[in-house]
Amino acid sequence: MASRTWQRLTSGKHAPEMLWYFKSFDERSIWTVSSENSPICFYPAALKVMFEILRIVTKTLHESLLTCIAVVLLATLAVSFVSSQSSFSVYVIRVNADIDQGTADLLQRGLQTAQDAHAQAVVIQLNTNGGLLTSTEAIVDAMTATEDTGIKVIVYVGPQGARAFSAGAFIAMASDYIAMDNGTVIGSSTPILGSVDPSERAKITNGLASWMQTLAELHSRNSTLARLFVTEGVSATSKEAIRYGIAEGSASSPEDALGHAGVVFSSIGYIEADMRSSLLSFLSDPTVTTLLAALGGLLILVDLFHPTIIATALGVSLIGLALYGFEILGLEPLEAALLIIGVATILLELKAGHGLLAVTGVGLALLASALIINREPYLPKSPEGLLPTFVLSATALVGAGVLGFYLHQVRAVLAGRPKVNDPKILIGRTGVTKTDLLPGSTGIVLVAADTWNASADETVKAGESVVVTGIDGLKVHVRKA
Repeated sequence: MASRTWQRLTSGKHAPEMLWYFKSFDERSIWTVSSENSPICFYPAALKVMFEILRIVTKTLHESLLTCIAVVLLATLAVSFVSSQSSFSVYVIRVNADIDQGTADLLQRGLQTAQDAHAQAVVIQLNTNGGLLTSTEAIVDAMTATEDTGIKVIVYVGPQGARAFSAGAFIAMASDYIAMDNGTVIGSSTPILGSVDPSERAKITNGLASWMQTLAELHSRNSTLARLFVTEGVSATSKEAIRYGIAEGSASSPEDALGHAGVVFSSIGYIEADMRSSLLSFLSDPTVTTLLAALGGLLILVDLFHPTIIATALGVSLIGLALYGFEILGLEPLEAALLIIGVATILLELKAGHGLLAVTGVGLALLASALIINREPYLPKSPEGLLPTFVLSATALVGAGVLGFYLHQVRAVLAGRPKVNDPKILIGRTGVTKTDLLPGSTGIVLVAADTWNASADETVKAGESVVVTGIDGLKVHVRKA
């Protein structure tokens, strides 16, 4: 269907118009970039592009509702990727979130844009409490590759009150220059490993400590203190970090950090999180991902009681998003098994209809989420850090119970209704004979707007009224009314 739709879009009377709008998207820079000296305002043009695409799609797409929804989503994503063609001598990438796949994607694309533009430097404005280790590794690799091209990578921990904890400390340590605003903190990178075996805990902690130490040594920083960030959970204020050789200087803004780092620039572009990185961040949350899978199963279950293509399509879409999120997180076999069993248990609610299986299924999915959180060393595991997770989980369990009870009530009502095609509903109904009925023979009667084979214990003339007294297969037994 997708290929047929594309052929219609590119071969019909709107083809030149469509192709022009698709070609108007910049293929390399894929988010909003602006300059303080020469601001670029392209949002009205971008919105115009989106509405023109939607107008053309509305005229040409008649295949299905799902196809229209998919194209609208793609058009919206395309608008978020539209940017100016300008290049800048310096780029500032603002990160004010947990370190996850969305943040990694934002930084990787930002660093690649700087390389393509042959920029002098990149400033990562950082404020984070930590996040996924795999995403941290991807970011550090991208930073190293950028530094190898001769571009200076600077981390500015700011504004005031910002933090570079756990995964953020690794990112800062991988930079050429660390500048910290007043009232900021760096460090506290001890992995939180939950119920991991002590020997495994020591192996992971030592490995991360050595990595932090190596990053510090590569950039001529205090490797002893850097190692203590991991082994002892030590943190340093901005003044302490400068005094003990972790940070190179103090700064009040990204531009100030560039000046302290000795970078003279002619133009500066700012890169912020876009729809793509935000969606990836959303799907990188284990609790959100498992709840998407559970909600998808519940929607499919609802659709079995209230047949509509919309609920099924939405349920399948949510499960698809959840599977992509689990691919980002990297499911272990046990976690995958719990998730599959959880969704299957939710669907079994169709047979039970009392709500318990729906609650159990959601609970199993949330258990898979807890296992994912437990094995990630830089995800929060304290009650305070997990408060949003607890709230979501409790809401999901209560919602599943309410939905299960609702479906149970629907099931009871449906069970009490007579079957539409059950001949027994004819008993007691009156009709008219179409032929003579003789004892021991079969004739024809008209009952409930249908003709039926009929028998009687008495003689009934054609045209007389009769009452159905019994059913024998597809034959009715009648008597005179």
